[in-house]
Amino acid sequence: MRPEPFFMQQPITIVEYNESLLEDFRRLSMEWIDKYLYLEPEDEKQLADPEGVIIRPGGKIFFAKVGDAVAGTASIVRYSENPLTFEIAKMAVSEQFQGLKLGNLLMETTINAAKELGAQQIILYTNHLLTAALHLYQKYGFEQVQAETTKYIEADIKMVLNL
Repeated sequence: MRPEPFFMQQPITIVEYNESLLEDFRRLSMEWIDKYLYLEPEDEKQLADPEGVIIRPGGKIFFAKVGDAVAGTASIVRYSENPLTFEIAKMAVSEQFQGLKLGNLLMETTINAAKELGAQQIILYTNHLLTAALHLYQKYGFEQVQAETTKYIEADIKMVLNL
């Protein structure tokens, strides 16, 4: 029987964004973008100024930590006021930490945060090629709807969770 990697024995915590996590936010996002898609103008805006683009308008950025290692991130971005809608964006888990259910933990955290902020709806945009991500979103009750023109070039699926 093979022993578990050291990091699997570490405590898992969720923390909110602070300036010291800026490079982790960029690193995790770029790992995911480089592997699955390409850097789009909206990505560049969010990565260049997460406080101005995500946090100050009323959103939040969360990080999953395994011990001291920053292993994953997800954010909620204020999308519209009526109905109050947030978008889940920049969800990524570093490949070496996949399999620890960090995506589930980040999804639960973002949904709960949106509810606490009074959201009536959560949306997300994705691509049909990201089957593991689609499965995760469906597990949490997101349903595919007709996608209007989006700010993401490679997004061909819009999903909605009504709260």
